[in-house]
Amino acid sequence: MSTTKSWGIIDSRIPTQRRSSPGSAARATSAPSRPQASHVVTTPEIRPRGAANAPHALQTAPVVDARSTGFFAVPEGDGNIIDLHVYLSSFADVPHRVAVHVDRRVGNERESVFSRVLEIPSGEARHLEIGDLDGQSVEVRVSAPAEIVATAAVTQYFLADGGILVLIFKAPSDFVQF
Repeated sequence: MSTTKSWGIIDSRIPTQRRSSPGSAARATSAPSRPQASHVVTTPEIRPRGAANAPHALQTAPVVDARSTGFFAVPEGDGNIIDLHVYLSSFADVPHRVAVHVDRRVGNERESVFSRVLEIPSGEARHLEIGDLDGQSVEVRVSAPAEIVATAAVTQYFLADGGILVLIFKAPSDFVQF
């Protein structure tokens, strides 16, 4: 005989039949009735300490998406200045923190070139300029909620006449979620 006990699972919402001894009639037990609308119990709202005067503290944190351009080749400068520009625009009604990472490929390895966390106020934009990347393969990663739109551009600056030429442009649709 086994020492393992077996317990039946009873769902109180479903009427059950109790087993009785042989020869006696089986009887049904009814499920407890649902409470009427006047008997519904509500729980009080739970607030963290110090949140009574800070209504924004009760909001849940937005889901943060990690988006990437994937690796792309930055052209050579040919004596002119090549810069990577990352633009972040906020369409949210509250400020958000955004993490921006730029990596380069060295052989089969990934090496971090730039990493920064920015606070972007509601309805504003931020611009980052990263230099010394010409001739390298780079990736731009942004960790931000969906209300933050990221774009990137590689520009060439001509010292002689002050002209700026956009060599590569990465639109928001070029940042894929991973």
